[in-house]
Amino acid sequence: MNSARDAVHALLGNINSRNPNQSLLGLAVLDHLVKNGGYPIHLQIATKEFLNELVRRFPERPPMVTGRVMGRILEVRYHAWRLG
Repeated sequence: MNSARDAVHALLGNINSRNPNQSLLGLAVLDHLVKNGGYPIHLQIATKEFLNELVRRFPERPPMVTGRVMGRILEVRYHAWRLG
């Protein structure tokens, strides 16, 4: 049993929820896991399986204006990219 994988994949249901408050809460928990969970969590969020599930939140043709959840995901990814 891989507890890091279970924790990260359990959050995907919350992140991909249609309820924006639940999605934002799931992203906040994921953010804390990444910052405090260490290497096992980092390995799990870098997998193709996790990233494919995460991008399901984005429509095939993105709208001109992003919602709160998509904006937050993009903001977090932008900051992670800038920090290296």
